[in-house]
Amino acid sequence: MLRSTIILSALRVLNSLSSIAITILLARMLSLQEFASVVLLLSMAGAAAVLGNAGFSQSLIKLLNPANQDSLGPPDSLIAAGLLTSAALGSAFAVILLAAPGLWVEESQQQLSRAGAIGAALCLAYVIQLYLGEVLRAQNKVFSATILGNFGTYGGTLQNAVTLAWVAFLVPGSNDPLGTTILGLLLASLACLAPLILSTMRNIDLGVSKLRRLNLRKLADMNGSNLVSTGLFQVRGHIFLWSGALVVSASELAIYSASNRLAAVFALPAIVITYSVSYYLVARPGEEGRQVETRMRSLVTLVSLAVAPGLLALIIFADRVGPLLLGAGYAAVGPVLILQSLLGYTHIVMGGSSQALPLNGHHRKFMAYTFWSSSLGLALLVPLAARYGALGMVAASLITVWFHYALILRAVQRHGLPRSHSYIRPAQIRAALSSLHGRGVRAL
Repeated sequence: MLRSTIILSALRVLNSLSSIAITILLARMLSLQEFASVVLLLSMAGAAAVLGNAGFSQSLIKLLNPANQDSLGPPDSLIAAGLLTSAALGSAFAVILLAAPGLWVEESQQQLSRAGAIGAALCLAYVIQLYLGEVLRAQNKVFSATILGNFGTYGGTLQNAVTLAWVAFLVPGSNDPLGTTILGLLLASLACLAPLILSTMRNIDLGVSKLRRLNLRKLADMNGSNLVSTGLFQVRGHIFLWSGALVVSASELAIYSASNRLAAVFALPAIVITYSVSYYLVARPGEEGRQVETRMRSLVTLVSLAVAPGLLALIIFADRVGPLLLGAGYAAVGPVLILQSLLGYTHIVMGGSSQALPLNGHHRKFMAYTFWSSSLGLALLVPLAARYGALGMVAASLITVWFHYALILRAVQRHGLPRSHSYIRPAQIRAALSSLHGRGVRAL
C-alpha cells in the first residue's frame, strides 16, 4: 500500500510539473491575449466538466457499498445513466461555446469560427473524460484514472504528455498558434477517451430497460446534494477567474494565470501530503489511519520549514524569475508572483485542513464556509481587480483563502476533530525532527 501511495503521489507531482512546463512554453509562444484566451477556454471546459458530471461520481462511490445497491439500482445502470447525462449536458455547454466564441477569444471572424468549433469539441470531450475517469476511480482503478482521467490544469498523465509534445514541437512554427494550441488540447483529450471508454463501458449495457431499474427520485436527491457540496467548491475558482476577466485586460489576466501556474510548484508538497492522508484514511480507517495522519502532520511541518527558504528566494528574485521563464511580455509579473507564492505556501502550511469537516461528516458547515468565503472573495475581487489589475485579483484570492481556513480551523477546534494541518509551533517542530531522527537511526 505504501508503494502504491508513493507511485500515485509521484504521478500527481509529475502532472503538476508538466503543467508548469506547458504553461511556460505557451506563455513564451503565444501573445498575452492568446494565452488569456487559452486560459478562459480551459476554465470554461473545466467548469462544464464538473457541472456535466452532475454528481454521479460521488453517487457511484456510495453505490459500491452493497447496502445501497438495492435502494438505488444496479451499478452498471448508474454508470450508463451518468454517461448519458454527462454527454447531454456536455453537448449543451459545447453549443454555448460554439454559438458564442467571443466569450473567451478575441480574434478575426474566420479565426473566431474555427476556435469556437474546436473549443466546443474540447468542452464535450472534457466532460465525458472527467466522468469516465471518475468511474474508474469509483471502481478502485486509481492508476488508470490518474493516467487517463482529466484533472488539474491540462489533464492527467497521458493528456499532459501529449499536450507537452504538441506545444513543444508544433505550436512554434504555426501560422495560427492559438488555433493550433486548442487543437492540441483537443487531441490530447481524445487520446485518453478511447482507452477510457474501453475500460469503463466494455461490460455496461446502455439499454433503456436497465435504466428503468434505477430509483430516479433517490438518485436525483443524492446527485443534487453531491453537486452542491462538491461542485461549488470546485467551480468557485473558475467563477473567480471569469469575474476578474470582466474587469481586467487580457494582458493582466494572462499575467495572473501564468503566475498562478508557476506558483503551483509550492503546492506540490501539499498535493502529496493531502493525497496520501486521504488515501490512508480511506484504506485504513480507525486507529491505524489516525496514526498515519499524525505522522503526516509532522511531515507537513518539516516540508513547510524546508520550502520556506525557496519562498524567500523567490520573493527576493521574483522580478527576474518571472520574465526569465515566461518572456519579456511578463516583466510586471514580479509582485503578482510573490503573492501567488504566498498563496501556495499557505496551502502547504494548512495541509489537508480543508477536508477536515467533510471527512468527519460536517458537509453542511463546509458548504456554508465555502459559500461565505467565496462571497467575500467575489465582493473584494471587483474593486481590487479594477484598481490594481492582476495584483488585485491575487490579493482578493489570498484574503479569501485565509478567511476560508480561519473558519475551518475555528470549527475544527470547536468540534475537537482530527487536524490535518500544521500550526508550525516549536513543540510540533521538535516532534517532527525527533520522528525524522528516529527513522534515520532505524534505517542505519
